[in-house]
Amino acid sequence: MDSGLSLTQTGVSGGVTYFSNATTLASSATLTANVPVLGAIALQGMADVHSANGRKAEAGKMLQAALAPAAAASSPPVPILFNLYHNLGALRYEEQKWDEAEVYFNGAAEFALLQHDPQQRLHCWEMMGRAQYQQNKIEPALKTRNGVGNLACGVLARSRPKSQSHRFDSVPRWRPGSGP
Repeated sequence: MDSGLSLTQTGVSGGVTYFSNATTLASSATLTANVPVLGAIALQGMADVHSANGRKAEAGKMLQAALAPAAAASSPPVPILFNLYHNLGALRYEEQKWDEAEVYFNGAAEFALLQHDPQQRLHCWEMMGRAQYQQNKIEPALKTRNGVGNLACGVLARSRPKSQSHRFDSVPRWRPGSGP
């Protein structure tokens, strides 16, 4: 329990040292084999520290390493997998690795569906569409963007009384040249 104490007393460099030492523990076969979800959470925490200190490559390695133990859990932790896929998608998007960003945002959208979270799913689809557009995949980008619009209309229509749902029937669709 003094890990929080050492983090607050020693500042960022102490936190990095703590998480660097935890890398050995989290990566060890014992922790990831016996408690895979905790291993994934520890690795995700280390990724957050690396990212906060501007070490995006190290953050990506930690997030990537966290996928295996999270997926190996007897009951896969959907919220953790969602966060991992979303964070990897955002990181790859920032690095302009569009093909990887597309894959991770697509996975995150599926985990958002499992969590019954349409807002997160919309966000992931939008980011996936932007990544597709950056790769010059115009047709898939259009389908993704139109899917976002259709899902948004459905979500909004279900949240409004029937007398107001007609307002969402004419939501404009995204077209090439109108920006990502």
